[in-house]
Amino acid sequence: MLAEGHATNFARSLHQGQEAHQHTYNELVEQSDVVRMIERSFVPSLMQTRDYATAVLTASAKLHKTSVDDIEAAVSARMQRKKFLYDSKYRFELVVDETVLTRRIAPPEVMYAQCDRILDFMDLPNLRIGILPVYGNYHDVVRNSFELYGRIGVIENYYDDDVMGDDEWVAHVDAMTEIWQDAVEGDEARKIIRSAMSHHAQGMKARKGKDR
Repeated sequence: MLAEGHATNFARSLHQGQEAHQHTYNELVEQSDVVRMIERSFVPSLMQTRDYATAVLTASAKLHKTSVDDIEAAVSARMQRKKFLYDSKYRFELVVDETVLTRRIAPPEVMYAQCDRILDFMDLPNLRIGILPVYGNYHDVVRNSFELYGRIGVIENYYDDDVMGDDEWVAHVDAMTEIWQDAVEGDEARKIIRSAMSHHAQGMKARKGKDR
């Protein structure tokens, strides 16, 4: 279990399959009153569509040379995480880099639908969503994505994830405050998301033109 130590070997567990890994994170969310995430590479897992999650976990399986083909099961496990967004006893604070919205890790149709889903989630009363604009001001020095599940923190690295020690957790809680100063919310965030959707709509149109 993640909470039992700070030296969990994520890469080794992923090599053996991804479904169990997803269930571990589901348990972390379930046991947390407040979940906070800063995502600089991908849409936060809680908000991912099935198609977007499939693209992410397919790439992860390739990176970690997963010995078990359980992508579909892992995606289904990740999709179960969404139910917590609709439970008022949980509170979520999610910040996403604008580049996450425009970077095509999946076909433009998938990216368009993913951005549209984020717009839907913005209406949830227990979910705070911020976007870090490309041309915004930056006061924080944190460059990795990280997640805080109550008193448990996880730093996302390229190949492996690290569970935070106590001092790291405090530092990243402080960093969250700095990052929120740089993020835009509400209508400003919606404007950025819709701009990304326009970008992907152009990509969809270009693909249709090539198929003719």
